[in-house]
Amino acid sequence: MIDALITGTLIVDPVAKTTRTGNPYCTCRVRVPMGEAEALFCLMTAFEATARDGLLALHRRDPVALACSLSISVWTPDTGGARPNVQGTVHAILTPYQVKHTHSELANAQQHEHIA
Repeated sequence: MIDALITGTLIVDPVAKTTRTGNPYCTCRVRVPMGEAEALFCLMTAFEATARDGLLALHRRDPVALACSLSISVWTPDTGGARPNVQGTVHAILTPYQVKHTHSELANAQQHEHIA
């Protein structure tokens, strides 16, 4: 496994699922740009509540940054030509909404410091 921070765009809406033992998790597919015209497509899974709930609040085409453990392998489709297969387990997410919200909180805190 590789510890990684990937940024990309959701290809489809994240999907909530349940394991055979009844534990909730979600999956999503992320398009990660790699140069001018190339992209890597990653299948991500989130088991931790914070990461899972954060992903489920997002929708197709939303940008996202994911802290995760990645597993990389190679598969060859019937048509030939080896392709990368990237799967990961998400530990934390960061979205533009969270960045905006954090900046607002910091601005409010600084404003209250100047008043006090």
